[in-house]
Amino acid sequence: MEKEGSVGINNIERFLGDYALENNFQFKRLTEDTHPEKIAIIGAGPAGLSCAYQLARRGYKVTVFEAFSKPGGMLRYGIPDYRLPAEVLDKEIGRIEEFGVEIKCNHI
Repeated sequence: MEKEGSVGINNIERFLGDYALENNFQFKRLTEDTHPEKIAIIGAGPAGLSCAYQLARRGYKVTVFEAFSKPGGMLRYGIPDYRLPAEVLDKEIGRIEEFGVEIKCNHI
């Protein structure tokens, strides 16, 4: 048996991510319970968005405050478009908003 080379994990992740976006793959809430607490997150970068997403999946009402005009932080402003197209990022952020996360931009 001949080996053809290494597997590019990044290519597999990209394929699966694109497939999920194109086919409107839906993530489930982890609970149907809702919590009365409201949570504010400062910054819509990778950490803030991830935190907001995980809290929303657990039934919390989350608002993210971002200083820039668009969410994404270094994903949007630090990574070149050929590595992470803006349309892919926008779709992923849209999926987070579908869970009920409110993102308020231009808030310092």
